[in-house]
Amino acid sequence: MAAQGGASWVRVLSRHSNLDRPKLVIPVMLAQAAGDRNGAEPPKPHKTMALIDTGASISCVCTQILSAIGAEPWDRVNAIGIGGSRESYFHYVDLQMQDDDHVSFASFDNLRVIDFVSAPDGIGVLIGMDVLGKFSEIRIQGFALEFGAVLR
Repeated sequence: MAAQGGASWVRVLSRHSNLDRPKLVIPVMLAQAAGDRNGAEPPKPHKTMALIDTGASISCVCTQILSAIGAEPWDRVNAIGIGGSRESYFHYVDLQMQDDDHVSFASFDNLRVIDFVSAPDGIGVLIGMDVLGKFSEIRIQGFALEFGAVLR
């Protein structure tokens, strides 16, 4: 993982379309983790929106996106969430968090995530505390998020 651009704070305005159910979302780019490539050319990275989910201890990625980027399932896990429990799998992905101009400001390689079936409003990723806890500080001001430096 690496903070990029040398800026101490990155400000991102949340992009949500439903004002009746507002969410804190940011653009992200997902790619197959290097460990899954086996020397082959990786599939094209996938852009999607990610929900900031402070209630999730581990980040989650939609199964359709995991399939599109060629992320292989590893260990099985019983995931417990707001909708109950279900059998899921761990996967490894490369995640880039992006600002409003879709420029990467933080990247996390070989990030272990759990799959989930789908989410409404085009949300393909839930960013949990495993990623959020790697920032020195995160400020929320209305629907603007400010991310401090990535801790090493």
